[in-house]
Amino acid sequence: LQAKAETGEVLGLETCHDQFGGCIVGCEGTWMPGLISGAGLELYVDRLDLGKPAWEDPLTIEVPEFPVLFNSDGVAAIHKPYGVTTEACFQDLERRGWTPWSVSRLDRPTTGVLLFATTEGSLEALTELFRQRAVKKVYVCLCEGETPESGRVDAKLFLPEAHRGTAQPAESYDTYKVRVADSGLEAVTRFTRIATGALRGRPVSVVVAQPETGRTHQIRVHMAHVGHPLVGDGRYGSSFTSNVVLHCMTMQASGAKEFAISCALPEESKQAIADAGVDMNLLAEALTKWS
Repeated sequence: LQAKAETGEVLGLETCHDQFGGCIVGCEGTWMPGLISGAGLELYVDRLDLGKPAWEDPLTIEVPEFPVLFNSDGVAAIHKPYGVTTEACFQDLERRGWTPWSVSRLDRPTTGVLLFATTEGSLEALTELFRQRAVKKVYVCLCEGETPESGRVDAKLFLPEAHRGTAQPAESYDTYKVRVADSGLEAVTRFTRIATGALRGRPVSVVVAQPETGRTHQIRVHMAHVGHPLVGDGRYGSSFTSNVVLHCMTMQASGAKEFAISCALPEESKQAIADAGVDMNLLAEALTKWS
């Protein structure tokens, strides 16, 4: 990539590197995804999620400061709100004078704990912890239908955009839509149903999901794969038009770096769950064992 950048064949390598902690580049005017950081994290983004590249929109859009959940020993986390990109969060941190390195990312509709490193040493340590699957994450989501009480989804995930240039199926399809496929990467998600309700006369479930791997859109695809897409996630089969409820509630690790970070459900997620008739007091009690 660096060689192509020097010849002008690749644009944006320098302007994006410091901001994102990795390579987000544009080739001949096309906004392209790339590995942000961390061996095996498979962190790819699409134009919809990322926004315009710097050369198309050089003006920095002001975004509010996001609450800091944790900041110690080169590890920090903020509360990412709904509808905001990971990159917008990094802009906020840079305005505060921080130098963040990306070790994880959350999709635009996902809320909660967004972890990053603030030193190069921590970047290396966190990357290794993710590689070893030593970072434990707990998500809360609202799914269509009444899910089983608990389950384990072991289904490989394939992201076409991550394999640009390799043989692809003949039919035309969204290259940023992740699919279950034998040719994909190992992906495992455990889930537990903690409440049920109904929206528009149809059953829904509040689920705690624990991804053992960190694949793109993993929880969204795995729950859809077992017949319970996230409410409002039209990309993966939901027929509802409401906002997605997918919240990273806790993230913890021990080893080279030790931390336990929690983030309460945002008000809009609580309201969406309450609208389904779920007893919020009972839900709060059920979530205490996971926080």
